Amino acid sequence: ASPYDSGTDAVRRAEWRPKVDALICSSPAYEHSGPITKLAVSQDQAFFVSASHDGTCKVWETRQVEDSAGDLQSCLAYGGQNLCASQASRVRINDVSIIENSHSVASGGSDGSVHVWRVDTISNNPQPAAIHGSPMTSSPSPRVSGCTLLRKVEPNEGEILAVSHFNTPGASIVAFATQRGFIHSWDLRCAKEPFALSIKPELGHLTSMAVGNDRNWVVAGTNRGFLTLWDIRFKKMVKLWQHSSGAPMNRLGTSLATLSGDSEPKPYVVMGCGQNEVSVFDIMESSCRHCFRVLDPALSYLDQATLPQQCTSMPVLGEVAIRSEFKRRIHGINDAVKGMINENVYPPEPSIQSMTGRIGTTGRNYLITGGTDSNLIFWDFSSASKCYTISGSMNKPRPVYENVDANSHSGSLYLCRPRPNPPQRMQYGAVRPGNRHRDAILDIKKIETPMKGLLSCSRDGIIKFWR
Repeated sequence: ASPYDSGTDAVRRAEWRPKVDALICSSPAYEHSGPITKLAVSQDQAFFVSASHDGTCKVWETRQVEDSAGDLQSCLAYGGQNLCASQASRVRINDVSIIENSHSVASGGSDGSVHVWRVDTISNNPQPAAIHGSPMTSSPSPRVSGCTLLRKVEPNEGEILAVSHFNTPGASIVAFATQRGFIHSWDLRCAKEPFALSIKPELGHLTSMAVGNDRNWVVAGTNRGFLTLWDIRFKKMVKLWQHSSGAPMNRLGTSLATLSGDSEPKPYVVMGCGQNEVSVFDIMESSCRHCFRVLDPALSYLDQATLPQQCTSMPVLGEVAIRSEFKRRIHGINDAVKGMINENVYPPEPSIQSMTGRIGTTGRNYLITGGTDSNLIFWDFSSASKCYTISGSMNKPRPVYENVDANSHSGSLYLCRPRPNPPQRMQYGAVRPGNRHRDAILDIKKIETPMKGLLSCSRDGIIKFWR
Protein backbone atom coordinates (compact mmCIF):
# COMPACT_ATOMS: atom_id res chain seq x y z
CA ALA A 1 0.00 0.00 0.00
CA SER A 2 2.96 2.30 0.50
CA PRO A 3 5.65 3.17 -2.06
CA TYR A 4 8.21 3.43 0.72
CA ASP A 5 10.26 0.65 2.27
CA SER A 6 10.08 0.45 6.05
CA GLY A 7 11.41 -1.70 8.86
CA THR A 8 13.88 -4.57 8.53
CA ASP A 9 12.58 -5.64 5.11
CA ALA A 10 14.52 -2.80 3.52
CA VAL A 11 17.85 -3.13 5.32
CA ARG A 12 19.30 -5.22 2.51
CA ARG A 13 18.57 -2.49 -0.03
CA ALA A 14 19.53 0.46 2.19
CA GLU A 15 22.99 0.88 0.62
CA TRP A 16 21.74 1.23 -2.95
CA ARG A 17 22.16 4.67 -4.47
CA PRO A 18 21.26 5.53 -8.07
CA LYS A 19 24.13 6.67 -10.23
CA VAL A 20 24.24 10.05 -11.97
CA ASP A 21 22.92 10.03 -15.57
CA ALA A 22 23.18 6.22 -15.70
CA LEU A 23 20.40 5.62 -18.23
CA ILE A 24 20.15 1.95 -19.22
CA CYS A 25 17.16 1.94 -21.56
CA SER A 26 14.02 3.87 -22.50
CA SER A 27 10.80 3.27 -24.37
CA PRO A 28 10.25 4.52 -27.94
CA ALA A 29 7.79 7.33 -28.54
CA TYR A 30 5.26 5.10 -30.31
CA GLU A 31 4.54 2.90 -27.27
CA HIS A 32 2.26 5.48 -25.60
CA SER A 33 0.62 8.35 -27.46
CA GLY A 34 -0.40 10.22 -24.28
CA PRO A 35 0.98 11.09 -20.85
CA ILE A 36 1.96 8.11 -18.68
CA THR A 37 0.31 8.84 -15.34
CA LYS A 38 1.36 5.90 -13.15
CA LEU A 39 3.61 2.85 -12.93
CA ALA A 40 3.01 -0.31 -10.88
CA VAL A 41 5.53 -3.12 -10.31
CA SER A 42 4.46 -6.69 -9.53
CA GLN A 43 5.60 -8.02 -6.18
CA ASP A 44 7.73 -10.75 -7.76
CA GLN A 45 9.35 -8.11 -10.02
CA ALA A 46 8.41 -10.13 -13.12
CA PHE A 47 6.74 -7.18 -14.87
CA PHE A 48 5.52 -3.63 -14.44
CA VAL A 49 2.44 -1.85 -15.78
CA SER A 50 2.13 1.67 -17.19
CA ALA A 51 -1.15 3.61 -17.25
CA SER A 52 -1.63 6.31 -19.87
CA HIS A 53 -4.08 8.94 -21.02
CA ASP A 54 -4.05 7.25 -24.42
CA GLY A 55 -6.51 4.77 -22.91
CA THR A 56 -4.22 1.76 -22.50
CA CYS A 57 -2.33 -0.04 -19.77
CA LYS A 58 0.83 -1.67 -21.09
CA VAL A 59 2.74 -4.54 -19.51
CA TRP A 60 6.55 -4.63 -19.63
CA GLU A 61 8.76 -7.55 -18.60
CA THR A 62 11.51 -6.40 -16.23
CA ARG A 63 14.03 -8.83 -17.74
CA GLN A 64 14.31 -6.32 -20.60
CA VAL A 65 16.50 -4.00 -18.56
CA GLU A 66 19.31 -6.53 -19.03
CA ASP A 67 18.37 -8.05 -22.39
CA SER A 68 17.48 -4.91 -24.33
CA ALA A 69 19.97 -2.90 -26.34
CA GLY A 70 18.67 0.36 -24.97
CA ASP A 71 15.02 0.08 -26.06
CA LEU A 72 12.15 -0.98 -23.78
CA GLN A 73 9.36 -2.83 -25.61
CA SER A 74 5.97 -3.61 -24.11
CA CYS A 75 4.71 -7.18 -24.40
CA LEU A 76 1.00 -6.61 -23.78
CA ALA A 77 -1.57 -3.82 -24.01
CA TYR A 78 -4.83 -3.82 -22.06
CA GLY A 79 -7.48 -1.57 -23.60
CA GLY A 80 -10.59 -3.03 -21.98
CA GLN A 81 -11.78 0.34 -20.70
CA ASN A 82 -11.95 1.66 -24.27
CA LEU A 83 -13.83 -1.20 -25.95
CA CYS A 84 -17.04 0.83 -26.27
CA ALA A 85 -15.48 4.29 -26.57
CA SER A 86 -15.17 6.25 -29.79
CA GLN A 87 -11.91 7.81 -30.90
CA ALA A 88 -13.21 11.26 -29.93
CA SER A 89 -14.11 10.17 -26.40
CA ARG A 90 -11.31 7.82 -25.47
CA VAL A 91 -11.07 6.88 -21.80
CA ARG A 92 -7.99 8.13 -19.97
CA ILE A 93 -6.39 5.75 -17.45
CA ASN A 94 -5.67 7.86 -14.37
CA ASP A 95 -4.21 5.29 -11.97
CA VAL A 96 -3.12 1.68 -11.70
CA SER A 97 -2.29 -0.61 -8.78
CA ILE A 98 -1.06 -4.18 -8.37
CA ILE A 99 -3.34 -6.52 -6.41
CA GLU A 100 -1.19 -7.77 -3.52
CA ASN A 101 0.14 -11.35 -3.73
CA SER A 102 -1.02 -11.81 -7.30
CA HIS A 103 -0.40 -10.92 -10.93
CA SER A 104 -3.67 -8.98 -11.13
CA VAL A 105 -4.01 -5.26 -11.76
CA ALA A 106 -6.62 -2.64 -10.84
CA SER A 107 -6.95 0.33 -13.21
CA GLY A 108 -9.16 3.40 -12.90
CA GLY A 109 -10.38 5.42 -15.87
CA SER A 110 -11.96 8.74 -16.74
CA ASP A 111 -15.21 6.95 -17.60
CA GLY A 112 -15.73 6.20 -13.90
CA SER A 113 -14.92 2.49 -14.09
CA VAL A 114 -12.44 0.34 -12.18
CA HIS A 115 -11.25 -2.80 -13.94
CA VAL A 116 -9.48 -5.70 -12.23
CA TRP A 117 -7.63 -7.81 -14.77
CA ARG A 118 -5.05 -10.58 -14.58
CA VAL A 119 -1.72 -10.71 -16.36
CA ASP A 120 -1.33 -14.31 -17.51
CA THR A 121 2.20 -15.69 -17.37
CA ILE A 122 3.93 -18.91 -18.35
CA SER A 123 7.29 -20.32 -17.35
CA ASN A 124 9.80 -19.90 -20.14
CA ASN A 125 11.87 -22.98 -19.26
CA PRO A 126 10.29 -25.19 -16.60
CA GLN A 127 13.01 -26.77 -14.49
CA PRO A 128 12.96 -30.58 -14.17
CA ALA A 129 12.88 -32.17 -10.76
CA ALA A 130 16.19 -32.70 -9.02
CA ILE A 131 17.89 -35.99 -9.89
CA HIS A 132 20.02 -38.03 -7.49
CA GLY A 133 19.83 -35.35 -4.87
CA SER A 134 21.38 -32.65 -7.07
CA PRO A 135 20.14 -29.14 -6.22
CA MET A 136 17.66 -27.46 -8.52
CA THR A 137 18.78 -24.35 -10.35
CA SER A 138 16.83 -21.14 -9.93
CA SER A 139 13.89 -20.93 -12.32
CA PRO A 140 13.82 -18.10 -14.88
CA SER A 141 11.31 -15.29 -14.55
CA PRO A 142 7.88 -16.03 -16.06
CA ARG A 143 6.92 -14.66 -19.47
CA VAL A 144 3.76 -12.65 -20.06
CA SER A 145 1.31 -14.51 -22.31
CA GLY A 146 -1.95 -12.54 -22.17
CA CYS A 147 -4.53 -10.87 -19.94
CA THR A 148 -8.01 -11.64 -18.62
CA LEU A 149 -10.66 -9.26 -17.28
CA LEU A 150 -11.81 -10.50 -13.88
CA ARG A 151 -14.21 -7.87 -12.55
CA LYS A 152 -15.27 -4.29 -13.05
CA VAL A 153 -17.28 -1.74 -11.12
CA GLU A 154 -18.85 1.54 -12.22
CA PRO A 155 -20.03 3.79 -9.34
CA ASN A 156 -21.16 6.55 -11.77
CA GLU A 157 -19.50 9.33 -9.78
CA GLY A 158 -17.29 10.88 -12.44
CA GLU A 159 -13.67 10.04 -13.11
CA ILE A 160 -11.67 7.59 -11.00
CA LEU A 161 -8.82 9.72 -9.66
CA ALA A 162 -6.82 7.26 -7.54
CA VAL A 163 -6.72 3.49 -7.00
CA SER A 164 -5.02 1.43 -4.28
CA HIS A 165 -5.18 -2.15 -3.05
CA PHE A 166 -4.45 -3.72 0.33
CA ASN A 167 -5.19 -6.97 2.12
CA THR A 168 -6.60 -7.34 5.62
CA PRO A 169 -7.04 -10.60 7.57
CA GLY A 170 -10.59 -10.90 6.23
CA ALA A 171 -10.74 -8.95 2.97
CA SER A 172 -8.96 -8.02 -0.25
CA ILE A 173 -9.86 -4.36 -0.72
CA VAL A 174 -9.57 -2.10 -3.74
CA ALA A 175 -9.94 1.52 -2.58
CA PHE A 176 -10.63 4.17 -5.19
CA ALA A 177 -11.37 7.90 -5.15
CA THR A 178 -13.98 9.46 -7.45
CA GLN A 179 -14.46 12.90 -8.94
CA ARG A 180 -17.45 13.61 -6.70
CA GLY A 181 -15.33 13.37 -3.56
CA PHE A 182 -15.98 9.80 -2.42
CA ILE A 183 -13.47 7.13 -1.43
CA HIS A 184 -15.09 3.77 -2.06
CA SER A 185 -13.91 0.29 -1.16
CA TRP A 186 -14.48 -2.93 -3.06
CA ASP A 187 -13.92 -6.30 -1.43
CA LEU A 188 -12.80 -8.66 -4.17
CA ARG A 189 -13.73 -11.71 -2.08
CA CYS A 190 -17.42 -10.88 -1.74
CA ALA A 191 -20.03 -8.48 -3.10
CA LYS A 192 -19.94 -5.81 -0.41
CA GLU A 193 -18.43 -2.42 0.31
CA PRO A 194 -16.44 -2.37 3.59
CA PHE A 195 -16.39 1.43 3.82
CA ALA A 196 -17.29 4.61 1.94
CA LEU A 197 -15.83 8.01 2.84
CA SER A 198 -16.94 11.44 1.64
CA ILE A 199 -14.93 14.65 1.18
CA LYS A 200 -16.82 17.95 1.46
CA PRO A 201 -16.88 19.80 -1.90
CA GLU A 202 -15.61 23.06 -0.39
CA LEU A 203 -12.31 21.27 0.38
CA GLY A 204 -11.65 20.79 -3.32
CA HIS A 205 -11.47 17.67 -5.47
CA LEU A 206 -9.37 14.67 -4.51
CA THR A 207 -5.90 14.54 -6.03
CA SER A 208 -4.09 11.80 -4.08
CA MET A 209 -4.66 9.02 -1.57
CA ALA A 210 -2.51 6.68 0.56
CA VAL A 211 -3.28 3.85 2.99
CA GLY A 212 -1.53 3.56 6.36
CA ASN A 213 0.94 0.75 7.01
CA ASP A 214 -1.38 -0.97 9.50
CA ARG A 215 -4.32 -0.78 7.00
CA ASN A 216 -6.49 0.96 9.61
CA TRP A 217 -6.31 4.52 8.31
CA VAL A 218 -6.14 6.41 5.05
CA VAL A 219 -5.08 9.93 4.12
CA ALA A 220 -6.45 11.89 1.16
CA GLY A 221 -5.32 15.21 -0.32
CA THR A 222 -7.18 17.78 -2.40
CA ASN A 223 -6.28 20.39 -4.99
CA ARG A 224 -6.67 23.16 -2.37
CA GLY A 225 -4.07 21.80 0.01
CA PHE A 226 -6.36 19.99 2.45
CA LEU A 227 -5.26 16.73 4.02
CA THR A 228 -7.86 14.44 5.61
CA LEU A 229 -7.13 11.54 7.97
CA TRP A 230 -9.75 8.77 8.17
CA ASP A 231 -10.09 5.83 10.54
CA ILE A 232 -11.52 3.22 8.18
CA ARG A 233 -12.48 0.91 11.05
CA PHE A 234 -15.07 3.45 12.23
CA LYS A 235 -15.55 5.18 8.84
CA LYS A 236 -14.86 8.55 10.42
CA MET A 237 -12.71 11.58 9.62
CA VAL A 238 -10.53 12.12 12.69
CA LYS A 239 -8.24 14.95 11.51
CA LEU A 240 -8.32 17.71 8.91
CA TRP A 241 -5.41 20.00 8.02
CA GLN A 242 -4.59 22.57 5.36
CA HIS A 243 -1.10 23.00 3.99
CA SER A 244 0.32 26.49 4.49
CA SER A 245 0.87 26.91 0.74
CA GLY A 246 -2.70 25.98 -0.20
CA ALA A 247 -1.21 24.16 -3.21
CA PRO A 248 -2.54 20.83 -4.56
CA MET A 249 -1.49 17.61 -2.83
CA ASN A 250 0.08 16.01 -5.89
CA ARG A 251 1.36 12.86 -4.20
CA LEU A 252 0.99 11.19 -0.80
CA GLY A 253 2.75 8.29 0.91
CA THR A 254 2.77 6.78 4.38
CA SER A 255 5.44 5.09 6.49
CA LEU A 256 5.94 3.84 10.04
CA ALA A 257 9.42 5.13 10.81
CA THR A 258 11.90 6.11 13.49
CA LEU A 259 13.51 9.41 12.55
CA SER A 260 16.17 11.34 14.43
CA GLY A 261 14.99 12.07 17.97
CA ASP A 262 12.21 9.45 18.00
CA SER A 263 12.17 6.93 20.84
CA GLU A 264 9.73 4.63 19.04
CA PRO A 265 8.27 4.25 15.53
CA LYS A 266 5.71 6.86 14.50
CA PRO A 267 3.32 7.20 11.56
CA TYR A 268 4.57 9.70 8.98
CA VAL A 269 2.95 11.14 5.88
CA VAL A 270 5.13 12.14 2.91
CA MET A 271 3.56 14.73 0.63
CA GLY A 272 4.46 16.43 -2.60
CA CYS A 273 2.83 19.80 -2.01
CA GLY A 274 3.94 23.41 -1.98
CA GLN A 275 6.57 25.36 -3.88
CA ASN A 276 8.42 22.56 -5.69
CA GLU A 277 8.99 20.65 -2.45
CA VAL A 278 8.38 17.35 -0.69
CA SER A 279 7.80 17.19 3.08
CA VAL A 280 7.71 14.53 5.79
CA PHE A 281 5.10 15.22 8.48
CA ASP A 282 4.62 13.60 11.88
CA ILE A 283 0.83 13.30 11.89
CA MET A 284 0.68 12.66 15.63
CA GLU A 285 2.13 16.12 16.33
CA SER A 286 1.18 17.79 13.01
CA SER A 287 4.80 18.92 12.62
CA CYS A 288 7.15 18.87 9.64
CA ARG A 289 10.31 16.86 10.33
CA HIS A 290 11.99 17.17 6.93
CA CYS A 291 11.44 19.41 3.92
CA PHE A 292 13.31 19.20 0.61
CA ARG A 293 12.81 22.22 -1.64
CA VAL A 294 14.00 23.19 -5.14
CA LEU A 295 14.48 26.94 -5.59
CA ASP A 296 13.86 29.04 -8.66
CA PRO A 297 17.10 29.34 -10.70
CA ALA A 298 16.72 33.14 -10.49
CA LEU A 299 17.48 32.89 -6.75
CA SER A 300 20.53 30.67 -7.11
CA TYR A 301 23.19 33.33 -6.49
CA LEU A 302 21.47 35.11 -3.60
CA ASP A 303 22.92 34.69 -0.14
CA GLN A 304 20.76 32.49 2.09
CA ALA A 305 20.09 35.39 4.47
CA THR A 306 18.62 37.46 1.62
CA LEU A 307 16.29 34.78 0.24
CA PRO A 308 12.54 35.44 0.51
CA GLN A 309 11.03 34.11 3.71
CA GLN A 310 8.88 31.54 1.91
CA CYS A 311 12.09 29.91 0.62
CA THR A 312 13.66 29.39 4.06
CA SER A 313 10.59 28.66 6.21
CA MET A 314 9.20 25.22 7.00
CA PRO A 315 5.76 24.25 5.67
CA VAL A 316 2.97 24.04 8.23
CA LEU A 317 -0.13 21.89 8.49
CA GLY A 318 -2.81 24.05 10.07
CA GLU A 319 -5.50 22.02 11.82
CA VAL A 320 -9.06 22.75 10.70
CA ALA A 321 -11.95 22.17 13.09
CA ILE A 322 -14.36 19.44 12.01
CA ARG A 323 -17.94 20.59 12.56
CA SER A 324 -20.04 18.33 14.76
CA GLU A 325 -23.16 19.07 12.72
CA PHE A 326 -23.09 17.15 9.48
CA LYS A 327 -24.96 19.79 7.46
CA ARG A 328 -22.64 22.68 8.35
CA ARG A 329 -19.78 23.53 6.07
CA ILE A 330 -16.33 22.49 7.24
CA HIS A 331 -14.67 25.39 5.42
CA GLY A 332 -15.97 28.83 4.56
CA ILE A 333 -17.69 29.25 1.20
CA ASN A 334 -15.79 32.50 0.58
CA ASP A 335 -12.45 30.70 0.79
CA ALA A 336 -13.74 27.99 -1.53
CA VAL A 337 -14.79 30.54 -4.19
CA LYS A 338 -11.47 32.38 -3.83
CA GLY A 339 -9.64 29.10 -4.41
CA MET A 340 -11.55 28.44 -7.63
CA ILE A 341 -10.72 31.94 -8.93
CA ASN A 342 -7.03 31.61 -8.11
CA GLU A 343 -6.84 28.30 -9.99
CA ASN A 344 -7.99 30.04 -13.17
CA VAL A 345 -6.03 33.31 -12.80
CA TYR A 346 -2.57 32.21 -11.70
CA PRO A 347 -0.38 29.85 -13.76
CA PRO A 348 0.62 26.53 -12.15
CA GLU A 349 3.77 26.65 -10.04
CA PRO A 350 6.66 24.16 -10.41
CA SER A 351 5.83 21.14 -8.28
CA ILE A 352 6.86 17.65 -7.22
CA GLN A 353 4.67 15.14 -9.07
CA SER A 354 6.29 11.82 -8.11
CA MET A 355 8.39 10.30 -5.35
CA THR A 356 9.69 7.05 -3.94
CA GLY A 357 12.32 6.13 -1.39
CA ARG A 358 12.96 4.54 1.96
CA ILE A 359 11.71 5.86 5.33
CA GLY A 360 11.96 3.14 7.96
CA THR A 361 12.99 2.16 11.46
CA THR A 362 16.55 1.12 10.57
CA GLY A 363 19.18 2.05 8.03
CA ARG A 364 19.53 5.12 5.86
CA ASN A 365 16.46 7.16 4.94
CA TYR A 366 16.14 8.88 1.58
CA LEU A 367 13.64 10.14 -1.00
CA ILE A 368 13.85 10.31 -4.78
CA THR A 369 11.65 12.94 -6.41
CA GLY A 370 10.62 14.01 -9.89
CA GLY A 371 8.51 16.94 -10.98
CA THR A 372 7.55 19.50 -13.56
CA ASP A 373 11.20 20.54 -13.99
CA SER A 374 11.86 17.01 -15.41
CA ASN A 375 14.72 16.40 -12.95
CA LEU A 376 15.29 13.34 -10.76
CA ILE A 377 16.77 14.23 -7.36
CA PHE A 378 18.14 12.03 -4.57
CA TRP A 379 17.52 13.50 -1.08
CA ASP A 380 19.48 12.03 1.84
CA PHE A 381 17.93 12.67 5.27
CA SER A 382 21.29 12.73 7.06
CA SER A 383 23.02 15.59 5.23
CA ALA A 384 22.42 18.09 2.42
CA SER A 385 25.95 17.36 1.13
CA LYS A 386 24.84 13.79 0.28
CA CYS A 387 21.96 14.97 -1.92
CA TYR A 388 22.48 15.09 -5.68
CA THR A 389 20.73 15.28 -9.05
CA ILE A 390 20.32 11.86 -10.67
CA SER A 391 19.19 13.17 -14.04
CA GLY A 392 18.66 16.63 -15.46
CA SER A 393 22.01 18.37 -14.96
CA MET A 394 23.94 16.98 -17.95
CA ASN A 395 25.57 19.79 -19.93
CA LYS A 396 24.49 22.20 -17.19
CA PRO A 397 26.16 23.63 -14.08
CA ARG A 398 25.73 21.27 -11.12
CA PRO A 399 23.07 22.35 -8.61
CA VAL A 400 24.16 23.22 -5.08
CA TYR A 401 22.52 21.55 -2.06
CA GLU A 402 22.57 23.29 1.30
CA ASN A 403 21.01 23.13 4.75
CA VAL A 404 19.00 26.03 6.18
CA ASP A 405 19.96 27.10 9.71
CA ALA A 406 18.02 24.88 12.12
CA ASN A 407 17.81 27.57 14.83
CA SER A 408 14.73 29.06 13.21
CA HIS A 409 12.68 25.84 13.13
CA SER A 410 12.50 22.37 14.66
CA GLY A 411 12.80 20.24 11.51
CA SER A 412 15.47 20.08 8.81
CA LEU A 413 15.16 22.05 5.56
CA TYR A 414 17.38 21.29 2.55
CA LEU A 415 17.51 23.55 -0.48
CA CYS A 416 18.49 22.70 -4.05
CA ARG A 417 19.84 25.70 -5.95
CA PRO A 418 19.80 25.03 -9.72
CA ARG A 419 22.35 27.08 -11.65
CA PRO A 420 21.16 29.05 -14.70
CA ASN A 421 22.42 27.84 -18.06
CA PRO A 422 25.48 29.75 -19.32
CA PRO A 423 25.10 31.94 -22.44
CA GLN A 424 25.39 30.04 -25.72
CA ARG A 425 28.65 31.80 -26.62
CA MET A 426 30.33 30.34 -23.52
CA GLN A 427 29.65 26.72 -24.50
CA TYR A 428 32.68 25.45 -26.37
CA GLY A 429 33.47 22.03 -27.83
CA ALA A 430 31.32 18.98 -28.37
CA VAL A 431 28.26 18.66 -26.16
CA ARG A 432 27.19 15.21 -24.97
CA PRO A 433 23.60 14.34 -25.95
CA GLY A 434 21.25 14.62 -23.00
CA ASN A 435 19.34 11.59 -21.72
CA ARG A 436 16.98 13.37 -19.34
CA HIS A 437 13.21 13.47 -19.55
CA ARG A 438 11.87 16.25 -21.76
CA ASP A 439 8.63 16.77 -19.85
CA ALA A 440 7.24 16.52 -16.31
CA ILE A 441 8.04 13.27 -14.49
CA LEU A 442 4.72 11.85 -13.28
CA ASP A 443 5.78 8.66 -11.46
CA ILE A 444 8.84 6.83 -10.13
CA LYS A 445 9.23 3.21 -9.02
CA LYS A 446 12.18 1.14 -7.77
CA ILE A 447 12.87 -2.40 -8.96
CA GLU A 448 15.17 -5.02 -7.43
CA THR A 449 15.57 -7.64 -10.16
CA PRO A 450 17.12 -8.38 -12.57
CA MET A 451 19.15 -5.37 -11.39
CA LYS A 452 18.53 -2.62 -8.88
CA GLY A 453 17.34 0.53 -10.54
CA LEU A 454 14.75 3.22 -10.98
CA LEU A 455 11.82 3.44 -13.40
CA SER A 456 10.47 6.87 -14.32
CA CYS A 457 7.70 7.98 -16.68
CA SER A 458 6.83 11.40 -18.04
CA ARG A 459 4.05 13.46 -19.52
CA ASP A 460 5.41 12.96 -23.06
CA GLY A 461 4.75 9.21 -22.88
CA ILE A 462 8.32 7.99 -22.26
CA ILE A 463 9.55 5.42 -19.71
CA LYS A 464 13.22 5.35 -18.65
CA PHE A 465 15.22 2.94 -16.50
CA TRP A 466 18.16 4.26 -14.48
CA ARG A 467 20.88 2.14 -12.86
